[in-house]
Amino acid sequence: MHGLRFVFLITSLFLALTSYASDSTRLVADYGQLVNQGIDAYQQQDTGLARLSWERALLIDRQGSVAEQNIAVLLRNMPDEVVPVPDFVLSTWWSALCSALHPHVWMGLQVIVLLLVVWLVYRRWYGGGSSIRSIAVLGLLSLILYLAGRSEHNRRVGGTQAVVMHTCTLHAGPDDRSDELLDLSAGQKLYILNRLDGWLEVARMDRVAGWIQVSCLEEI
Repeated sequence: MHGLRFVFLITSLFLALTSYASDSTRLVADYGQLVNQGIDAYQQQDTGLARLSWERALLIDRQGSVAEQNIAVLLRNMPDEVVPVPDFVLSTWWSALCSALHPHVWMGLQVIVLLLVVWLVYRRWYGGGSSIRSIAVLGLLSLILYLAGRSEHNRRVGGTQAVVMHTCTLHAGPDDRSDELLDLSAGQKLYILNRLDGWLEVARMDRVAGWIQVSCLEEI
């Protein structure tokens, strides 16, 4: 019986890692294609498409040095470079932790931990002596693994960030007649806060917020 449980655990881990390995091969190819697409766009002076391609590449690989370096060069050449407000230190640490593994691997690890929890509960139920503390710790670990996997999945899916594709005006409200706050040049990265009838409420990386028409942006 114990041998069967062990084989089941190893099989679960193997399937998770196999899924990760096969998916990683595709993602590496996608990363390279996006980087090259951005380079081609930059050479054609399409700043918006270049930034969009490199930001999408970073969704695949947060540590993608080529995409990061290209974005840094692009920003230095932009007339209105925006200095981002740094994230809270714990948020930065959590993001780095989540990006360390693919969501499939986080899921596989969570399944293994859950199986261990079930096994310990079974042993305790039948007088095997498993402690409540061990069960609680593994239960908490399972929750952390789930949250990490979910966070990394959401980051890769994206949908809350966008890039300005051509010069547009940031308005105080979702209307052309509202006050004009400033002009946004192509290539700026924005965070989407709200949507309303063809308009998006957005915030720049320096937290300056306003409304912009949907046609001006392309979501990452």
